[in-house]
Amino acid sequence: MKNFSTQFNPQSPEVENPNIQEEKAEQHIEEERARCDWEFNLSTVVTSSSVGASTDTIGVIEFDPSDSLVATGGIARKIRVYSVKSLLPGENHSHGEHNVKLLQHNNACDYYIWTPAKLSSLRWKPGSSGRVLGSGDYDGVVTEYDLVVNV
Repeated sequence: MKNFSTQFNPQSPEVENPNIQEEKAEQHIEEERARCDWEFNLSTVVTSSSVGASTDTIGVIEFDPSDSLVATGGIARKIRVYSVKSLLPGENHSHGEHNVKLLQHNNACDYYIWTPAKLSSLRWKPGSSGRVLGSGDYDGVVTEYDLVVNV
């Protein structure tokens, strides 16, 4: 004779330990919090009105160690250095309103450096207080620029 008792009396589902349930709840809350930490809003649009603006394509962005300057470079063979404060709108947002600042890159940048080749990388020199910026081009040439002395 066959035993069908397990078919009619299935075992009760396993009861989870309350500590494990609490850990899972905390982990879920932490995951939700991490997902919400990055809310991006468009603050500034820096445009180029010149013909052939596609040559102004940015290939690299680098913030200085103090986060007060940002440098951009790319295939236009130009390094542009902007003050972060000049790019961000004021802090007077009321009730969730968000204003976008529109700038022309010719007027927005603090420093403008012509380079001999298309740029693949930018890096601020450590310990230079945002004064010296290094660039690398696609030929492997690395150049340093001192923004204070303009060399």
